[in-house]
Amino acid sequence: RGEAADARSDLFSLGVVLYQLACGERPFSGATSGMVFNQILSHEPIPAGRLEPRIPPALDRVISKLLEKDKELRYQAARELLADLKRLRRDSESGRSATTTPPPTSQRWGRLVAVAIGAVVLAAALTVWWQMRAERSLSQRAADAAGAESVAEPETHPTVAVLPFQNLSGDERTDYLRVAVPDEIVTALSRVERLAVRPFAATASFSEETTDLGEVAAKVGAVNLITGQYFREGELLNLTMEAIEVEANRLLWRDSVAVPAGDLLGLRERVAERVDEGLIPVLAPRASVAGGATVPTDPEAYELFLKSLTVQRTPEQNKRAIAMLERAVELDPGFARYWAELALRLHFDAHYAGGGAPVYAREQEALERALQLDPDLPAAGEQQVIFLADEGRLGEALEIANRLVERHPEKSDAYFARSYVRRYASLIEAAISDCERALALDPTNYRIRSCANNFALNGTYERTEVFLDLDRGSDFYYDAGGHYLLSQRRPEEALESWSRLPPEYGYLLERELLGAYLRGEEIEQTLEQFLELMEEERDPESLYFSGELLAFVGAEEEGFEMVRRAIERNYCAATGLAEEAFWEPYRRAGDPRFAEVSRLAKECRSRFAHAAG
Repeated sequence: RGEAADARSDLFSLGVVLYQLACGERPFSGATSGMVFNQILSHEPIPAGRLEPRIPPALDRVISKLLEKDKELRYQAARELLADLKRLRRDSESGRSATTTPPPTSQRWGRLVAVAIGAVVLAAALTVWWQMRAERSLSQRAADAAGAESVAEPETHPTVAVLPFQNLSGDERTDYLRVAVPDEIVTALSRVERLAVRPFAATASFSEETTDLGEVAAKVGAVNLITGQYFREGELLNLTMEAIEVEANRLLWRDSVAVPAGDLLGLRERVAERVDEGLIPVLAPRASVAGGATVPTDPEAYELFLKSLTVQRTPEQNKRAIAMLERAVELDPGFARYWAELALRLHFDAHYAGGGAPVYAREQEALERALQLDPDLPAAGEQQVIFLADEGRLGEALEIANRLVERHPEKSDAYFARSYVRRYASLIEAAISDCERALALDPTNYRIRSCANNFALNGTYERTEVFLDLDRGSDFYYDAGGHYLLSQRRPEEALESWSRLPPEYGYLLERELLGAYLRGEEIEQTLEQFLELMEEERDPESLYFSGELLAFVGAEEEGFEMVRRAIERNYCAATGLAEEAFWEPYRRAGDPRFAEVSRLAKECRSRFAHAAG
């Protein structure tokens, strides 16, 4: 429960050991540590004498008293237990047979009592040691942890993933903490250099109580897993965290905190302290850690932020999260993570939910505020690269992206950010190299899904599907899948993919335009609406793919103009124009319009070719 431990806690532990020695099984069991915790807190063990009838009644009473949940009813000191054990040994010896060899049963319990007496004496010695150890400073303890772990640290940089926490009390009021607390831990660990941290989205669908930890570790490519449990008891929120080296089935670290149930800021502070002082020295003892530049100060704002983390990224649900985060930054404008998360949500809204130019402007403001407050916040830096690429500011984006990779060489998102801007510069081979590195570092990172476009542009379609499958079933999956199929001139399949998008999706006019064309219907009105919509489009990659659609439905002049606009805004597209199956008829025919946009695309790429290295 996160309360202070004393001698009675050690006596409870001794009771657990004696119970297993006497009965052959543990008093509290479960498939996971969370289930064991639940047993300890909520269930009485079967009396030892019922499981093993040969146990002397006096020993059964000793074990039961050791396992009392109410510490006031437990043995209050080891000397009380020692007196009972000596009395039990005396009675056991006096009842022995006069024969040379005592009966096996009596001998067994006598030995067990002797073991218990030895344990109490040992516990006394350990208590002295513990008191001496407790006097050391926190810094010395961290140094000790670093030294102890250095022997076992693998040669490669450690990888870690955080699972959703278990809500043991089932209190729906705190259920969002299952996601929110792990996300905070991921953010804290992401500041550790040379530590590969899986984004929480990679494990958010797992739960410790229903999933084999070995399978999770294998699926996300992590050596270590962080798990946790919490429960509300009255007005107190109790939380326990632990780090497990999965293959060795070794507990690396465990810690607990307890705060008033409504004190989320206090919970964050306590968790951050335990992660900084205990978890990080164990996972990466020699790594440097970039400190957070800001901390939250308003309780309501922080609760809104935590709850926003659980909101889905569908167009309608995403708008809910935006409203929550905008209220959070209004209440507490000095916390960088609020602004970074708001920027990410606004980007989704602008790009996929019809938000358009006004929302892009709000995204830019949010990013600028986040980076002003915390220039080293990785999530904000990565999002800034993507925003700058969408704006056509490739030189700035490449500089920041290279710096991110240099600073965080084990982070999948850093390589993805650089691949994104390299794709816009049509440095496709370099972009593909970054994408493959990002996938190798984190094979579950859904954010690298748009790497599929690199392979579609150079005609390597089997790899396109590999990256699209990272976000299979999402709106992006069906939207990008439609463009990928159209680039191969498979329009019926493209239309089928687009037909799976929800009504509120921002690019449904593409579906209407292609559908009307394939059915032989009049397209002028839909075409006019589509062109009007694309006038406000800020992402030049969307302009390029829209140009393909326009050319396919017969609006070739508008299509080539759309591609020209994309190139002018530094979506260089040279590889796509040279390699995509879609453009093959124009290449073969020597179409002058195609030749002109190809020339412009090559010139665009040459301006950024220095970044290929």
